[in-house]
Amino acid sequence: MNQINYIGNTFYMDEDVLIRRVSQTRPVLPHTHDFMEFVYILGGKSLHTVNGAEYPMDRGDLLIVNYDEVHGFTAPPETTYYNILIKPTVIDKNLEQCRDLFVLFEAGPFQSFKTLVNDGCRCIRFSPEERDCFEYMLRLLETELERKDVGYELTAQAGVNFLLTMIFRKMRSSLPEHPNQFKEILTYIDDHCVETLSAAELAGFCHYSPPYFSRVFRKYTGLTFSEYVKRVRIGKACAKIREGRSGADLHTQAGYTNKTTFYKHFRQVTGMTPLEYRKAKK
Repeated sequence: MNQINYIGNTFYMDEDVLIRRVSQTRPVLPHTHDFMEFVYILGGKSLHTVNGAEYPMDRGDLLIVNYDEVHGFTAPPETTYYNILIKPTVIDKNLEQCRDLFVLFEAGPFQSFKTLVNDGCRCIRFSPEERDCFEYMLRLLETELERKDVGYELTAQAGVNFLLTMIFRKMRSSLPEHPNQFKEILTYIDDHCVETLSAAELAGFCHYSPPYFSRVFRKYTGLTFSEYVKRVRIGKACAKIREGRSGADLHTQAGYTNKTTFYKHFRQVTGMTPLEYRKAKK
């Protein structure tokens, strides 16, 4: 049976490819890999973190974890998933020094994806029809690797290429992919602007990496995430002033804990202090 070894918090494997079906029973603490990992959820739910960003996952979801990224997760006991562990050498022996999934787009069979794939994507969701196809190939590849019959290296390489092609097709960029989803995000920000908000948390809702979420957010709104939240909060403060509900705690009503920061942001957005704004609206 193939084994995974670890030194400290880093996992290593000797094989070029390993497929494992796992039933989760306990949390997996943050760790890194000396290989590429894809986690495919067969049943149940799980909550993964990659470099501090959270990704809730459900049936048919696949998480992409690149070399040296910090990954951990929790899941209820009924959750089952496939670990798809790959080294680039299974595709091309000349890629022995490759330590980045996206280097695969620079040469070889995946070069055609170079300008199409969203390299910030960390989680994808297969449709029911795609799930059937993906899981069928997983089972075939799992069997080939277990039996190691003559020629299994060829079928393993073909199977990995097939799986990666399906994954990369789902990672193709479309900015924004789901306009309605971003409308929901903006509504959430408006409804929760007095609470602590982070781009990393909202990126998890979209199954995006934080850097990619920030790029899409700016393209969709014309503002950075922090600038957008600032304007929403100051807009909330202005509404309270117009309603006559201003007071010493106006900054907390707008989601600020620091009064100095609130006054600074208020002037940046409106060009006035809260007092000047109140007088101007009378």
